[in-house]
Amino acid sequence: MNPYETADRVAERTVEAERAVLGAILISPERFDDAVEVLTADHWFRLAHRLIWQAMAKASAAGQTIDPLMLLGAMSPKDAEEVGSAYLFGLGDGGVIVAETLAAD
Repeated sequence: MNPYETADRVAERTVEAERAVLGAILISPERFDDAVEVLTADHWFRLAHRLIWQAMAKASAAGQTIDPLMLLGAMSPKDAEEVGSAYLFGLGDGGVIVAETLAAD
């Protein structure tokens, strides 16, 4: 097996998992408090996900509701461009199953 193929597959799955976690938080923002107990900005493989996480942490610390529009407003223009509004608003689609699973706890 080609080690580069394996690395690419791991990275792809990591990004999918990150999307699911961020999407679940956008669907159920109260779950950020659970996630922040085990995750930090350094845990995110993709830069855009790290920037989203940092905006979520900033919003949570300020007592603001976590939603895509607020997150974009909390980011610098450069960071918002890196993330992309369409990407951020689409994250909720990937978090539906995770959010439903967490809600069952």
